[in-house]
Amino acid sequence: MPAAPRLVTGCLLLVCSLAVWTCHLDRLLSSSNPTVTVTVAGDTVGIADSGKLVAKVVVGGVAKPGDRLTWSSSDPAVAIVDGLGQVRGLARGSATITAELGRTPFTAGAVRGTGTVRVVVPALTLAPVDTTITSAGDTVCLRSAARDARGTTLPGLTPDSFKLAVDADSTLRLIPGGCVVARKSGAKATVRAAIDTAIATAGVTVRQQIVRLVVHPDSISTTSVSATVQLRDSAFDRRDSLIASPVLSWTSDNAAVATVDAAGQVTSRGNGATWVRASGDGKTDSVYLVVRQVTRQVTV
Repeated sequence: MPAAPRLVTGCLLLVCSLAVWTCHLDRLLSSSNPTVTVTVAGDTVGIADSGKLVAKVVVGGVAKPGDRLTWSSSDPAVAIVDGLGQVRGLARGSATITAELGRTPFTAGAVRGTGTVRVVVPALTLAPVDTTITSAGDTVCLRSAARDARGTTLPGLTPDSFKLAVDADSTLRLIPGGCVVARKSGAKATVRAAIDTAIATAGVTVRQQIVRLVVHPDSISTTSVSATVQLRDSAFDRRDSLIASPVLSWTSDNAAVATVDAAGQVTSRGNGATWVRASGDGKTDSVYLVVRQVTRQVTV
């Protein structure tokens, strides 16, 4: 074929190819192009801890894994993020993490997605873990320590809340500052403290210790065998608060004259005298008892 016809044919082919590609490009840039979105799932991480964020790229409703993303943090003092979406918490607070997808054939510019990362205190301790209060009115203040994921104490951070999680016998009264005031003896109570997602508990038992013990009446006299007398006790703690239902042991020096049960009820057994004693927490009080049978009737 002569050179001139070949040149004309080549030009025609080039023009047709350009027309076809122009048509494809128009389609790509038209309003019917697939939508490109980037979404980032937020997360919560502890101070000095890390977590992997998940970004999802969707093109035209179809997930496209493996796209290269650029990651950044709105507040690197709170949280930082690497090129793979691994975020690390540095300080308590929140940061916006952005994942950016560069320009694609379907977009005029970069596409971004954001997610919020909350950096929290991951651990909290209370001390003492278990304590006993021996007088009503006494106060115990629990010491709290917020810690990061490595166990390092975080200064200046105190619990958001203190509460009595368990106090079946109403033995305590909570006051500001993580302190409790003893009200009366009873079953162990549980104090609960919380900051962010961290929770700590401590056990507090109120067991009033007897410092002063008084038994009533001071003396007893009975005139018959098998007569019974109920003794009464009054026990007081260090603050002179009355102890309800103190734990006492009762004894008689001479069981042939009188016996006493665990509730302090005395039964006379024979003529004579004896001491009946109540003891608790190392304190003792006693009652002097005389049994002298009196003749009521003589039968011949």
